Amino acid sequence: MPTISVDIVIITYNRPTGLSKLLESLAKSTNHFQSRIGVIVVNNNSNDKHAALYEKTISEFTAFPIKYLHENRQGSSWARNCGISNSLAEYIAFLDDDEQVDANWLSTLVRNFED
Repeated sequence: MPTISVDIVIITYNRPTGLSKLLESLAKSTNHFQSRIGVIVVNNNSNDKHAALYEKTISEFTAFPIKYLHENRQGSSWARNCGISNSLAEYIAFLDDDEQVDANWLSTLVRNFED
């Protein structure tokens, strides 16, 4: 099968704990393919007090490379477009900071994109 690239764009707003849980679940999600997976975290103008928590959470995540971006314009559309414009991947998947994925999510996602 051909190798593809996928960026997972995560939109976050004032939920560093939610982002941490999502990244933990993503790290446990298996990728049985040789595809390149990247993560783009878009901080959608969260309060300043959360910035250090986001940076700590992201620095501890080693499963996939992460780009950390800040979008000053409030709203999920602005944040998603920021993630899209900063992605170089063939495919993009979106998650919000209040979600978690199961162990098969990544393999299922990649398989569907490859098919």
